[in-house]
Amino acid sequence: MTSTATQVSTILGQIDRTDKQPVLVYHSERLQCKLSEFLAGPFDQIFYPVKANNDPYVLREIGRKIPTFDVASLSEIEAVHPVVENAQYCFSHPIKDPFEILIAYEQYDVRDFVVDTAQELEKLSRLDADRLALLTVHVRISVPNAQALYPLDGKFGAADADAVQLLRAASALGCSVGISFHVGSQNMNPTSFHTAMDLAFRIAEWAGITVSVLNVGGGFPVPYVGDDEIDLLSFFFAITEQWQHRPSLFSNSELWCEPGRSLVAEAGSLVLRIEQRRGNMLYVNDGVYGCLHDGKFHGVVFPCRALWSRGGAAKEYFVLQGPTCDSADCLPYRVCLPSDASVDDRIEVRNIGAYGQVLATGFNGKHTYTRVVLTEAKVASEGVA
Repeated sequence: MTSTATQVSTILGQIDRTDKQPVLVYHSERLQCKLSEFLAGPFDQIFYPVKANNDPYVLREIGRKIPTFDVASLSEIEAVHPVVENAQYCFSHPIKDPFEILIAYEQYDVRDFVVDTAQELEKLSRLDADRLALLTVHVRISVPNAQALYPLDGKFGAADADAVQLLRAASALGCSVGISFHVGSQNMNPTSFHTAMDLAFRIAEWAGITVSVLNVGGGFPVPYVGDDEIDLLSFFFAITEQWQHRPSLFSNSELWCEPGRSLVAEAGSLVLRIEQRRGNMLYVNDGVYGCLHDGKFHGVVFPCRALWSRGGAAKEYFVLQGPTCDSADCLPYRVCLPSDASVDDRIEVRNIGAYGQVLATGFNGKHTYTRVVLTEAKVASEGVA
């Protein structure tokens, strides 16, 4: 496995210096390494959430090893369908239009649907008995998200008693049933999965229903500035330990997960161009209405480095100002760079492969990107720092 700090010359060698757009750089080897880590984990199935990054390159590369996708809309299915042959989908948004359900079932062979209310289960119940017999209905339960940087427990997830009733009702329809949950995005504590799995076990026992799938969702963290070292094995160990003590209602169940941020964040970086300098403010060609959204709104501090070196410059802390006319378009923290930063210099923002371009808007006519893919061959030819 190569260093995550690809040589400056390798990156700059792939960038047209006359290109004024921000450049998204995908690091192929990093993505392959992360795929291998999860494939070596305790999971029977791994579903990649398309929402994390829907770039065709990313979908294609993931689909070669994991042709299973967590989707929230027909549009996400349609993004995968042309680039991954024989893909399998879990329609995980807890609120779906009945038309979406029917199209997903008939045109894309979707057989896994998530619900967290009786209203949503009623939409599925409109299918005839033969179709229902082919479904797995995954009941999303509410679990603690206290250890997550970005909690997700306030919007979706059935309370314990409601989940019991949903499991029984789905089983009565003739469907297979599963339980899913999400411990929150960027969850730094492996015991969060242990706690959530224990709750899932208890809910199934209260319902008295055999469960075919336990989906532990995502939430696996990635290293941003200020975070402790990330050891995925500690998360896998916590999940495995609890899974080994599952009750008999789960004896024939599959164990699923949905890694999004953890799978793709480190595989992507963003190369910014300095368009103007005013004192300690650097005006760059992407911002919080583009790939830097998480840096403003979700407390993520991205690792950054200068892609220039003229020697002898001290370090200085700079404010990165985005390209739009909105004064809110700036990162809320300062970035340490050489003090000789100037127009046309490039800055690499790392670990931006998740929730970057997918959250970019067209505000002010900005936020279009050049894409570069660094293959293992390109990296090997230059070496790594």
